[in-house]
Amino acid sequence: MAADRPRRAASLIGPAAVVVLVAAYAALWLIARPAGQPTGRYLGEMAGMLALLLLSLALVTSSGLTRVLEPAFGGFDRVMVWHRGVAVAGILLVIPHWILVSGPVNPYRSDIGDALGVIAALGLAVLVLWAFAPRLRRVQKIRLIARMASSTYERWRIGHRFTGLFVALATVHAALVDPVLHQSTPLLAAELLTGGAGIAAYLYRELLAQRLTPVYHYTVQQARHLNQNTIEVGLKPTGKQLRFFAGQFIFLALGAPEQFGYHPFTVASAPADEELRLSVKASGDDTRRLYADLRPGIDARVVGPFGMFDYRLGGPQQIWIAPVSASHPSSAGSAPSTVRLTTRWTSTTARRMKPVPCLSMRLPLPRRDTRRSHCTSSGPTATPR
Repeated sequence: MAADRPRRAASLIGPAAVVVLVAAYAALWLIARPAGQPTGRYLGEMAGMLALLLLSLALVTSSGLTRVLEPAFGGFDRVMVWHRGVAVAGILLVIPHWILVSGPVNPYRSDIGDALGVIAALGLAVLVLWAFAPRLRRVQKIRLIARMASSTYERWRIGHRFTGLFVALATVHAALVDPVLHQSTPLLAAELLTGGAGIAAYLYRELLAQRLTPVYHYTVQQARHLNQNTIEVGLKPTGKQLRFFAGQFIFLALGAPEQFGYHPFTVASAPADEELRLSVKASGDDTRRLYADLRPGIDARVVGPFGMFDYRLGGPQQIWIAPVSASHPSSAGSAPSTVRLTTRWTSTTARRMKPVPCLSMRLPLPRRDTRRSHCTSSGPTATPR
């Protein structure tokens, strides 16, 4: 697995860049402090600028630059984890900013500047609350939280698109009313560069990403109900076929834009198959509607592939849980392992891993560990090549 070390090292570039940027920005504010600034207010303004940096990073990580971000963070899922983390951290830093700057007299305060700051802070706080509302079960008795938790994904996604506007308002607010920025050209330049980067990422996502991202056109060939809440969708290409490797996922839209918007699904077919198969579990409003109404012949649009799930990046001892019969997956969550088991392995690493039937599962284990596996005696035993 020495050949895969560069990929593992590359997946640390993104997290390291976030940490270095935050540390460098904080160091700049500690070094470039203008004379005569009260400590409390200065720390409050510093917290506000760090919040702006983190929110701009949240916009960058959701900008649609997937080909760049995925290798840097080790997969689309990790990009989204960092996206949520920096966004929440940015909102939390607004609290000490508001508390510490509200005391001393600020000669640069203005009604317009204050209004922009309030709108930006409240708007961003509502979006974060909206994102976490389904998990706040203890406070869902509050009507606002309950309405947020029960809203559809499409409504939340539309609201989420205002994030860049709120960051733009926060950037202008700081440039207008922050007394530190009025007395320090380096800090003002850093603030404009930080906010500008977030705004540029937001504009790219809204204006260019959809036009530059390739869309593959398919038709629903089959819609087979596997059980009471899972449907297997078979898609036939009508043009250029999507190329992917086992374990990746795509975004799927069906029919007209208002019928079924883009949702992520893991590919359950092998890369060599002409038909693109997806296992969809009816766990939300849209997927339940899909389970009930999907019929063959509907036009489909596919964007992707995404994801970097790769067994070669794992350790020498791995356990995969997947149905024994790859042609009848019983769960949508088992798709990545199912695809790996149905894909022909040709690499040196793959040839050393032998699937062993074990309690209705196949556990690919290294050759040296097969005799220590806790498998039943029923079924054939894997023989090392």
